[in-house]
Amino acid sequence: MAATPVFEEFVLDAVGATTYTFSGADIGPAAADRIVVVVCQTEGGASLSSATIGGSSADIRVQSNNGNVVTAIITRLVTSGTTADIVVTWNTSTLRCLIGVYSLTGATEVPVDTDAAAAASGTGQTLTVTIPANGCAINGDSHGSGTTPTTWGGSSPADYDEPPTGSSLFSGSLTPSTGSLRTDHSITTSHANSTQPIAAATVVWSESAGISAVVPSEFDMDNADIDIDGGGFGATIGASDVYLSPNDLLSEAGEVDIATAVNTWSDTQINLDLTSLSQAVLDSLQSMGPGARFIIVNVGGVPATDEHFSAVTLHRPQGFQMVLGAATPGTTTSRLTGMTGTFGGGRIEETAAQNPSTTNTNVANNGNREDVWSIEAKPLSREVQYDFRVLYGGVVADTITQTPQVTIAGGTAVPVFYHRHQTFKSP
Repeated sequence: MAATPVFEEFVLDAVGATTYTFSGADIGPAAADRIVVVVCQTEGGASLSSATIGGSSADIRVQSNNGNVVTAIITRLVTSGTTADIVVTWNTSTLRCLIGVYSLTGATEVPVDTDAAAAASGTGQTLTVTIPANGCAINGDSHGSGTTPTTWGGSSPADYDEPPTGSSLFSGSLTPSTGSLRTDHSITTSHANSTQPIAAATVVWSESAGISAVVPSEFDMDNADIDIDGGGFGATIGASDVYLSPNDLLSEAGEVDIATAVNTWSDTQINLDLTSLSQAVLDSLQSMGPGARFIIVNVGGVPATDEHFSAVTLHRPQGFQMVLGAATPGTTTSRLTGMTGTFGGGRIEETAAQNPSTTNTNVANNGNREDVWSIEAKPLSREVQYDFRVLYGGVVADTITQTPQVTIAGGTAVPVFYHRHQTFKSP
């Protein structure tokens, strides 16, 4: 997914001040990775001291100042809402202030390049940056003449070109993705009046890598440590939840919350140990059943885009494991009554070498046998009743006369000993 900038609006306050408040500015549709980018422009020889977007401090990414006109570009990740108050504070009173507001999605929060150029006079400026494949730039230009429109090169045409009351002209543009790397790319501005001051600036972003789950394409829940790499979000993404979800990526229906309050990706990676989750979460995961699932991130309650997930295949966990018990491995004798056919012997399964997954059990035609196994419920076992079956060539036997059962009722898992008897009939 390419970094996608969208021009939302510009707002001019033509009354001189040090601090300008633009209430309810349009910041575009909410998104988990939406970056609000604001081009701040003024006349009066000031420098941008600070700014807030939606009540929180914004980052000043670049500032160009020739001592008369100023262009600065600020950003902040804002995941919810469609409007926000934007407050711009200069270090001294200025004559007027304009903001050009853009929304940016699919991009890294931290820019990858910037440039600024200023001059006391001239017909234009050249900004030189490297724009990654699928990256973009947002640009601003402040010029001392309010009567000559701005011509942009190396970018889209002007999104706004506003001659306010007074002599200055403020303009903004964006340089969209082309899908190709642009090294030493030139972004130019041109004006007919060559005697006026100029201050131009640009900020460049690369496309976001989203998140990725470092797991095999298939994994068992009972052996599932999942590392999630969120480096594509930058240092922080705000309050978020990590979910294991069905295929409906943009809906919260059916999602299982597997990690909460992920507030930073500063370490670029978090680890999820599914075996440490609560029983309620484990039940929810297991009730989803096996099949394709997606690890996704919801930020501030807003579902992530389809670029912010990683697909995995979920296997239902094995609820039990073989353990060593008190019995001595060896053959068994017939202990069940009412059986038909010939008893063909049996054995006590108590060693790794006798694990039934690697040791065949053969039952004679119209015969029966008895095997004793020592098993233990694993932490991912659900608190339900389990029925045990012996499979014949992968198929449940035609006739089952005894069904060993174990009920998990919580508490510490302990070894469970039982006798199993199956009667097989030849086809």
